[in-house]
Amino acid sequence: MKTKVGSFFRYGTALFFVFGIIVGLGVYAFFYAKGYSYMSDDPQACINCHVMRENMDSWIKSTHHHVAKCNDCHLPHNIVGKGDVSFLVESSKRLS
Repeated sequence: MKTKVGSFFRYGTALFFVFGIIVGLGVYAFFYAKGYSYMSDDPQACINCHVMRENMDSWIKSTHHHVAKCNDCHLPHNIVGKGDVSFLVESSKRLS
């Protein structure tokens, strides 16, 4: 006769194992795709996407590239605005 406790531990272990695989694959993909670079202020992160190459070349040739980086103009300046994703919609409109 099976007990409820025994089946809980069996299914709990299986769920924990599956959850661990999903989290592990997510972490691996994040580091393999250099997802951490998007959290920095490094302009080189902008050219991880091939459509930004022309924009990066233009910025390098501009007169203000010593003063302003991508995040200075293209991300909100306050901490509350960083949680708002409406700037992504505006940025995607500029790219298309």
